[in-house]
Amino acid sequence: MAYDPQARAFIPMPPFCANREVIGCNWIAPKHGEFCRACAMTALAPDPAISDAIPNWAQTEAAKRWVIDNLGRWHWFRPENPGAPPVFHMLAEGGMPVPMGHGDDQRGGGGCRAAHHSQRGVG
Repeated sequence: MAYDPQARAFIPMPPFCANREVIGCNWIAPKHGEFCRACAMTALAPDPAISDAIPNWAQTEAAKRWVIDNLGRWHWFRPENPGAPPVFHMLAEGGMPVPMGHGDDQRGGGGCRAAHHSQRGVG
């Protein structure tokens, strides 16, 4: 079973999200081996070498799916929405806290650590 956010229903035999085994994503994907709509918005995954990075990422992605699904009621971030979807960089705290803020922050990455590849390389 996997969730189809377009139909807002669980269906039995879809192509599952590529993150199903990595973080437990329960949404369908457009094709086998691809990411669901919510996971595709994650451009950068946390460094799996950091303790608790993967469980924390899984929890964060579950919350993100809930938000994306509920915003879909207003047709935000759905395939028919002509606007660009948001892009997420999921970082994990290493030796220093992860900085919070907007992408135009000029302070740089501080002490945060992320995988040096997109989420497609994790797992």
